[in-house]
Amino acid sequence: STPIKSSAASDVYKRQGRAYKAALTAESGYTLTEVSVKMGSEDVTGSTWNAEESCVNIEAVTGNVVVTAKAEVKE
Repeated sequence: STPIKSSAASDVYKRQGRAYKAALTAESGYTLTEVSVKMGSEDVTGSTWNAEESCVNIEAVTGNVVVTAKAEVKE
């Protein structure tokens, strides 16, 4: 199992043209270290990832959304 959880539903394909928001949380003892967001073939991390809130926010989905996140054990 992964130490990262998402608040997003798995029905992103139904969101074409609509907003998409997902909060990412690392389980206790872990910290998020890296997040990337792609929509279609474009890297949209810079305009969609809010590190302070640990949240992906896309105003209007225009393609397949793939969120990749890594977590490490806290030292």
